[in-house]
Amino acid sequence: MKLEYHHDLFGHLELHQVTGKIIKELNQESLRTGFLAFTRKAFALLPGIDNPHILDIGCGSGMVTLELAALSQGRIIGIDIDKQALDKLNVKIKNHGLSDRVQAVHKSLFKTRFPDDTFDLAWDEGTLHLLATGKSAREINRLLKPGGFLVMNETIDWLNRHLKKFEQYGFIRRDQVVLPEKLWWTHYYTPLQKTILELEHQQPGSVDLKKLKPLKREIEMVKRDPGKFDCAFFILEKIG
Repeated sequence: MKLEYHHDLFGHLELHQVTGKIIKELNQESLRTGFLAFTRKAFALLPGIDNPHILDIGCGSGMVTLELAALSQGRIIGIDIDKQALDKLNVKIKNHGLSDRVQAVHKSLFKTRFPDDTFDLAWDEGTLHLLATGKSAREINRLLKPGGFLVMNETIDWLNRHLKKFEQYGFIRRDQVVLPEKLWWTHYYTPLQKTILELEHQQPGSVDLKKLKPLKREIEMVKRDPGKFDCAFFILEKIG
């Protein structure tokens, strides 16, 4: 199984063909909020930085972005190539009164054009495994200040296989937070599967439900071997 498909674990599955009503009933973002406890644990392991400048890589609709804003009281820039997700984030930024501290930027990691040594912290929850590892490590190293930190939440398998590449580009692992085994299956995909089954029972033959086939395939993929999707936060420091 290719890890390139694992990005769906972090809420990056594109469901643009599904109506807003079905997306609301699936309640995927609400299911994801339970995982913020581990975001907080990882953040707590970082040394204190007054008003840090943070880059949230692949921020999506901004659930983690807003959590980082609350945890740090710093300035957050979330980047993503998904314009629709960023539109949702911009609404949240306005509603939370965070326009002075949080910004959503429609750019990929490799096209931000931010100056060297801009950020104190780079944060990734399920994006970097989609990108070229060496190129990502080099660009993040450029963007971070000396002594800055990169926090990555990815599958343990991917992290272990790619850590050496980040070390080659001037990073050293300082700490980690390992999520409980099979957490994605028990706390995300199982309730999601239950909701889909209930919707199919309530709305048999619905055209909208037929559009959920990619998500159902994803659920079956994880169900076959939940352990392959076990995740951890690796905390890396820029030392070179």
